[in-house]
Amino acid sequence: MLKNRKGFSLVELMVVIAIIVILGAISAPNIVTGLPKYRVKNAARDLTSKMRHARSVAVKEQRDITLVFDTATNRYSIDGTWFPVEHNGNIRSLSERYGSGVAFGFGNATDNVPGTGTGDPVSFTGDKVAFNSRGLSNKLGYVYLTNNQGDAYAVGIRNLSGSIVLRHWGGSSWE
Repeated sequence: MLKNRKGFSLVELMVVIAIIVILGAISAPNIVTGLPKYRVKNAARDLTSKMRHARSVAVKEQRDITLVFDTATNRYSIDGTWFPVEHNGNIRSLSERYGSGVAFGFGNATDNVPGTGTGDPVSFTGDKVAFNSRGLSNKLGYVYLTNNQGDAYAVGIRNLSGSIVLRHWGGSSWE
């Protein structure tokens, strides 16, 4: 008989595979139900990042940068460039880019962020906002994003100094 054999027996391998299958079956529903929330959160973070970048470009290049939000097509432009854009350069809507019905809207939120006005998913007057060469904003407001499950995020400018914030609807208030 051979001593010091290395490797796994067929029984050990089958036990490990069975454990992996059981863990996968338990976690799969959680992944599927959490995916839409992840997608709208990702869209909100992207918008926040792009707004902050636009403000820094305005300062760096010493010029105004304008953001325009088109709720009809679920897109936005920064200085004339439309987003979201796929890697191949095609312009998509928010839901085409992020999936799960991601769009401008309030979802399950029952109120705007305090002090931001009307029930429009883009509270900036004229659906546009600009940053000047000092990084200051010409307007206050928020852009609301939701998905088909009602999760809601708000990306906005809370003061004229251009401070950009990301908020999430926590069920009874904006957090």
